[in-house]
Amino acid sequence: MNHIENGIWGVLTNIDWQEPWLACLIAFHILCFLLIFISRGSFNLQGVLFVIFLAIVFFSENINKLGAKHWKSFTKQQYFDSGGMFISAVLSTPLLINCIILVGQWMYYVSKLLIQVQSRKLKQVIQEKKGQKQVKAEKEAKKMK
Repeated sequence: MNHIENGIWGVLTNIDWQEPWLACLIAFHILCFLLIFISRGSFNLQGVLFVIFLAIVFFSENINKLGAKHWKSFTKQQYFDSGGMFISAVLSTPLLINCIILVGQWMYYVSKLLIQVQSRKLKQVIQEKKGQKQVKAEKEAKKMK
């Protein structure tokens, strides 16, 4: 297979998705997505997942080299090309999409937090102004007596 000429779509259409190790890889990606969904309230866990995902993407070139060296022991075809198109398509891209989802969740949370902080500041300013008006009214009432 010449993955570079076919592009990413060519890579994906030439894959035998019935191979057990690819089924495990798909299950891994589903598990990663579920972990992101389940851990919405746990920012520490999400941070750990984010770092793990990016570390896997960082080491995908090394994973590709290992796959190219030992492909006969776990697959029927040699998918692991020197350009890394296959490993990018089936490993790195889904993990990077998960990282984008994590960042999106964090941005949503931060925006909600910012709105809460600004609301509290506005309420505090309003309370302070009400307090100042009451003090002025009390002073004027004392002057009139």
